[in-house]
Amino acid sequence: MANDFMDKIRISSPLNLAALAAISAIVLLVYWPAAYNGFVWDDLAYLFDSRFTNFSLWMESLRKPFIETYKATPNYFRPLPLLSFLLQIHGGKPDPYALHLANLILHALNTFMVGILALEVTRSFNGQRKAIWIAFAATLLYGLHPSHIEIVAWISGRFDLMVTLFLLLALLADTFIRNHWLRCTSVGLFFFAAASSKEMAVMFPLALVAWHLARHPRPLLPIRSLIESFVRRGEMHVYLAIVVAGLAYLYWRYATMGYVYAPITTTDPNSLLAHVLLTAKSLGYYLLATLYPFSLTSPVHPLPPVQYFEDVMAWVGLAGVTTVIGLLIWLVRKAPQHGWAWIAYVLCYLPVIHLFQMTTSGNYVHDRYMYFPLTFFALALTLSLSIFFSQPRPRLATVRPALMAGMLFFTVWSVASIRVTTPLWSSDATLWAWAVAKQPDSFLAHSNLSGIYNTQGKYQESLNEGQKALQLNRDSPSSWINVGNALMGLGRFEEALSYQQTAVKIAPQWPDLVRFEATSLIRLGRYQEAERILLAAHEKKKESRPINLGLTLLYRKTGKQKLADKYFELATLGETPETKRKFRAYVENDLLSAGAN
Repeated sequence: MANDFMDKIRISSPLNLAALAAISAIVLLVYWPAAYNGFVWDDLAYLFDSRFTNFSLWMESLRKPFIETYKATPNYFRPLPLLSFLLQIHGGKPDPYALHLANLILHALNTFMVGILALEVTRSFNGQRKAIWIAFAATLLYGLHPSHIEIVAWISGRFDLMVTLFLLLALLADTFIRNHWLRCTSVGLFFFAAASSKEMAVMFPLALVAWHLARHPRPLLPIRSLIESFVRRGEMHVYLAIVVAGLAYLYWRYATMGYVYAPITTTDPNSLLAHVLLTAKSLGYYLLATLYPFSLTSPVHPLPPVQYFEDVMAWVGLAGVTTVIGLLIWLVRKAPQHGWAWIAYVLCYLPVIHLFQMTTSGNYVHDRYMYFPLTFFALALTLSLSIFFSQPRPRLATVRPALMAGMLFFTVWSVASIRVTTPLWSSDATLWAWAVAKQPDSFLAHSNLSGIYNTQGKYQESLNEGQKALQLNRDSPSSWINVGNALMGLGRFEEALSYQQTAVKIAPQWPDLVRFEATSLIRLGRYQEAERILLAAHEKKKESRPINLGLTLLYRKTGKQKLADKYFELATLGETPETKRKFRAYVENDLLSAGAN
């Protein structure tokens, strides 16, 4: 009876799909506590903006979704995930449960699609039972990989979920659509959608070429024969469709933002060797975390406080990455299917290993960057193990139990990691307390925890954490402003002002920093100075809410009610009466604090 059931699994596509659905349901169940998490980290930076609830401002929010936010990098252009937020939030108050539920469903759907692609890989082995079960195991490994905790448990993980969704749809279209032009058009459109979800999609064309070479090996030389093989299989037209889609995306990006890429100040190694070491350490982390993620998951992964060439782990990473690259070259020559499949996986990391300037906030890697690359890891694993078990090997009976034990160990530990770690993403307080305990050398963790303590009125604790952040990095405007705000809460206004002014010098483009500086000046009775810096900032950006609220506070404090009303209207333009009442209460609270001085 067992053999009959196994045969049905082997030959019955509906049963295969049902098994994949069951695996996706298991993944959903394991991650289910994430549905009850709240808003954390960057979630609050844009989900409560009026552009998400006011229909008339939708197009503007899609046009430049991140440039106007407090911590924005000018190179983020991700309109489709933003549109998904808009559709969920429009007309009502942001509901964390609904937003988290959408992320859970997206992760389960992505897991299901990885399973379909993995099953397709097994078709080359005539549906052998071993290959099918390998596909199921690889799908489960993908769905429960602990590096996905950040993506699934954090609402802002939507960007990685959606870029992966569209790239998997592109892979499915490339794999299953037989009509040539429909295949090309579909792949191109899905790639366009992926690029509009997150910039990491840029590596997909190279990974797709490597995957084609893995699925249908062919000689690389002569080049003419290789190109002819791409044309004969219809792959060349797929690549051209991706190029056209990429150019269309770049045009849209330029038309809406006014540029394709803006230079940024970020981690910039001061020598070629240092750059190589940083790149090697980053790639080495991702490869290691693929195999052993359990003790590595964290919201932050700080750069070492020493020069790159003094970082032992960077040299270890260089040695390891060099070995991996050598092994991949050897595999391409000796076993092309294996080699190209694993090259496709490694290529996915090219955008996030510091080959070019990156916005890092003091981190050299992020767990979320592994979400899409691990799709190719699951597919490469399916292909390699299917090939391995399809060939007669004398010692196969001893290898199989070891692999099964390893899979069981990985699954159990993954489930435990997910259940323990997911609740830590439930609030900013739990997240950053964990981050500080996990990575005490991260200035970002200390700085963010300092900000949380400020909002809770724990000003001494905020001051302590902010000072620790400044000891680790004196170039962080957030750390300076958090210390300043803590001092302001403690009534030490002169000291607070000096810290806030330093923050403004570091990041004069952040209007919130100017408002904090002005608030301290108001509390010190230095109204003319406060007015001067606020009006100067207002001249540069008349629609800035923080600046207009600062002017409202100033003119309320100095008795200029008409001016106060004018700037309050500018600050709350397009808002609902309820939201306006909240902002008015916010100003009144600041006014009381200013009066207390």
